[in-house]
Amino acid sequence: MALLANTAPAVIENDGYYDMKVLWYSHTMKVEHIKHQKDVLYLPEGSSIDTYLSEIFSHDTSLVTAVFGLVFYENKVLFTREADEGHPDIDIPGGHVESGESVEDAVMREVYEETGVTITDFHVVGFLEFTVPKQPLDYPYPTPKGYMLFYVAVLKEFQQGSEHAVWLTIDEARQTQWVQNNRALFESIYQEAKYLRGDFERSYLDVYDESGTTVVGTETYDTVHRQGLWHKGVHVFILTPEGKFVIQKRGPEVNLKPNMLESSAGGHINTGHTAIETVIYELHEEIGITVNESEIEYVGQIVDQFVEHDGVWKNNEFDGIYIIRKDIKPEEIIIGKKEVSEVVFVDAKEYLQKGIAEDPSIAHRPEEYKMLYTYLFDNILS
Repeated sequence: MALLANTAPAVIENDGYYDMKVLWYSHTMKVEHIKHQKDVLYLPEGSSIDTYLSEIFSHDTSLVTAVFGLVFYENKVLFTREADEGHPDIDIPGGHVESGESVEDAVMREVYEETGVTITDFHVVGFLEFTVPKQPLDYPYPTPKGYMLFYVAVLKEFQQGSEHAVWLTIDEARQTQWVQNNRALFESIYQEAKYLRGDFERSYLDVYDESGTTVVGTETYDTVHRQGLWHKGVHVFILTPEGKFVIQKRGPEVNLKPNMLESSAGGHINTGHTAIETVIYELHEEIGITVNESEIEYVGQIVDQFVEHDGVWKNNEFDGIYIIRKDIKPEEIIIGKKEVSEVVFVDAKEYLQKGIAEDPSIAHRPEEYKMLYTYLFDNILS
């Protein structure tokens, strides 16, 4: 991957938090600012910290004082058990860059010293920028600017590591002090790890105005959700002649609505594609079912808004709802994505009634289920 330097950061503020993800447009990059902190206790008075996510670091590496490595294997992330005074018991591996040492050598050394795990394939995912406006006495670090780098690595084979290595599941990691203090950064790095191990492909979405009628830009999937930008998607339901819906259950590691029942298939409408193309693609990609355009019935559109991961993930989405009446047998289903764990056949009327009643096992979209119930059964709900 070609990395470009000397690219100015685009700062996007949202209630004191900043959302992020590296964006690629015809070989140009935008660095996103995710957080600003003032009056940090452990820095001289008047200092501040700004956090960015980027796959490049274009500043002078001699100003980098420390490096950190987030190492992932499947659904686990590597922490280290610290014994130093002033550190939490569990922390991410990392530390100071030694004199004459490159930042790459430093992160490999720190991860190995603190966990016994060897990393060789890794890259920058973000950095902290420290601003110290005045030269304080006995301050050992660069002024007025200094940096800490964050790297991500995905292991192909598991390494247990030393006695200080602590492998946590993603849910366990979210309970640690470090992740709670750096939630937006952690979630973005975890998403990057899923791209690196091939769980998902990077995608770009058209961004709409609040009416959903005008395209105002294009952003990555991650940026759209971290900034709460308006975008479009589709939800499609296959209805068999026996009156059953073909319903997928989402996988345990998906970013949104894990382990919940949803639709037959669904997804975002990527830049350059239509809703109908997306319906056809998602059905084949997720459950192995092929349909043609003439089989697709448009039901209507809902607005799907929610916030997850403690406010890090914000969804503002216009979803087109579609029905396909088709004779499908269980043996025809081919699950093709990690985001789908299984497919079930359920009575359509009962499923919609449960969805309207906000059954916790079903993705929360009561307005969608009301729309489908009226469309399919022509009844007024009490």
